[in-house]
Amino acid sequence: MRWLILAMLCATLNVAAAELPVLVYHDIVRNTVLDHYAITESQFREQIAYLRDQGYRPISLGTYLSAARGEASLPDKPVMLTFDDGLASFQEIALPILERFGYPAILSVTTGWLDRKDIPDQYRDRLLSADALRHISHSPLVDILSHTDRLHEGVVADPMGNESPAAVARRYQQSSGYESDKAYRERLRTDLAHSAQRLATLTGSSPRGIAWPYGHYNAIGQEEATRLGMVAQLTLDDRPADVRAFPRINRLMLYKVRTLADFEETLLFRRPKPPVRLIEVALDDLTGQSADEVRRWIRQLVVRVRLMRVNTVVVDPFSRDGRQVFFSNSSIPVANDILHPVLHQLQTSGAIHRLLLLLPANVKSKSVFQDLARRHPYDGIVLTGDWAPGDIAQLRDNFERYRPGMVCGVYGNDRAAGCSDFLLHTVTVGEAYSHDIQALRPGPGSYVLIRFPARPSPSGIESAFKELRQANIRDYGIVDRTDLNEPNLLRRVAVEFSRHVPPDRKD
Repeated sequence: MRWLILAMLCATLNVAAAELPVLVYHDIVRNTVLDHYAITESQFREQIAYLRDQGYRPISLGTYLSAARGEASLPDKPVMLTFDDGLASFQEIALPILERFGYPAILSVTTGWLDRKDIPDQYRDRLLSADALRHISHSPLVDILSHTDRLHEGVVADPMGNESPAAVARRYQQSSGYESDKAYRERLRTDLAHSAQRLATLTGSSPRGIAWPYGHYNAIGQEEATRLGMVAQLTLDDRPADVRAFPRINRLMLYKVRTLADFEETLLFRRPKPPVRLIEVALDDLTGQSADEVRRWIRQLVVRVRLMRVNTVVVDPFSRDGRQVFFSNSSIPVANDILHPVLHQLQTSGAIHRLLLLLPANVKSKSVFQDLARRHPYDGIVLTGDWAPGDIAQLRDNFERYRPGMVCGVYGNDRAAGCSDFLLHTVTVGEAYSHDIQALRPGPGSYVLIRFPARPSPSGIESAFKELRQANIRDYGIVDRTDLNEPNLLRRVAVEFSRHVPPDRKD
C-alpha cells in the first residue's frame, strides 16, 4: 500500500512539474493606464519583484523546449514571460527591468509593421523599429518569435462582409466564393516565410516559434510554421501550459490586472470565473431571408445576449428537420449561408466567450462537417443523438484540426468517451422540471438548459429560475426564442439571469 501511495504522489508531482503559467504582456506605460491589456511601469516592476520574492523561476523558450523533448526537467515554480506585438515599451521599460533581475523573455513581432506601413491606429508611433529589434536581438535573455507578417488583421470571410482573423479565416470574394484549401495554405506559407526570413535577416537567427495573432491557429498553419522551423505554437487560453501538450503553449492574457492580488490570482489560475450563462440558438427563422432581414435578426439576438449577460452560445447549424444547413457545403441543401455572420457577430458585438456548434448524429456526410469546421469560428462542439465511439473520435479530430484546444460535450446524463469536457442537460418547463433537476444532480462541467413553452409568462420564467436556485444550479441557460424580444419577457429573463448566482459567490 505504501508503494501505491508513493506512486500516486509521484504521478501528481509529475503533473505539477509539467504545467506552468505563461503570461502575455502587451504595452507597459510610464504612468496612468487606460488600456485594459496594459500595465504601468511601477506595476510591472512590482510583478517581477513578486516573482522573485515568491520563489518563481522564469524560464526561457529553450528550457521549455528541452523539457518538452524530455531532455531536462522544469525547475520548481516555473513561469514564462512573453510580450506580444513588438511594442517600443518592451525595449524602453520592460527589458531594463528584466535584465536587472536576469529574467528571460519571449518577444513576438509582427514583421509587416516594422516598416511603419499599414499600422493599426492604436499602435501608431508605439512600435519597435527594425534597428531597435536588431539591438534587442543581442540580449541573451530575449527570444524573438514571429507574430506573422501580415496576418494580424481581419479578412472578409462571408457573403455579408464580416471579417475574421486572417490566419484562420477562408477569404470570401463575391466573384469567386470561398478561398480554396490550396490558396489558403499558399497564403499562410507566403506570409510565414516572409516573416521568418525578415527576422532571420535582422537578428541573425531564425525564429523557433510563432505567437499566433488573437491566439487563433489551426493544423495547416502549424504545419507551415513548423516547416519553417517555428516549432512552438503560442496561443491564448485560460489553462496552464503543459510541456506534454507541445507544440501548443497555452498563454494567459493579463487583462485588467491592476494590483498584486490580481496578478497573484492570474498566476495561480484563481481569478474568479463567472457562472456559465448560455443560450441555444436555432437558425430556422432565417431560411430564405434577405441580407437585411438577417442583419435585423442578428441585431436582436445580440441585444438579447448582452442584456442577459450570456457568455456561452450553442448554435445549431442545421435545420430542425436536418434536411438543410446554414453554411456553404457540397452535400446538403443550403437554407441560407448565414452561419458565419451569426457566429462572428456573437463573438464580437455580443462579446461571447465560448461558441459551441450543435452536431446531430443523423448527419453522415464527413465533407459537411469538414466544411463546417474549416470556415467558421467556434470554441467547441456539442453532440446530440446516438454517436458511435469511433465516429466521435473521428469527428473530434476533424474539428480539432481547425480549432486546436477546443472543447467537446454531449447532451444527456452520461459523458461520452472522447467527448467528456461537459454535459448539457435539457429540462422542459411544465414537465416536472424541479424533479428532473434534483435527479440530475449536475456537478462540475454540467449545464442545465431550460426549454420554455410557447410564449412563456413572466411568472412562469420566475418560477423556473426559482427552481434552479433551490437546486443550487450554478451553470444554466435557456433555449432561445424570438418571442423573448417582447420587453416584459426579456426583462424578466435578464433579471433572473443576473440574480442566479449561488449565495456564497460574488461573481
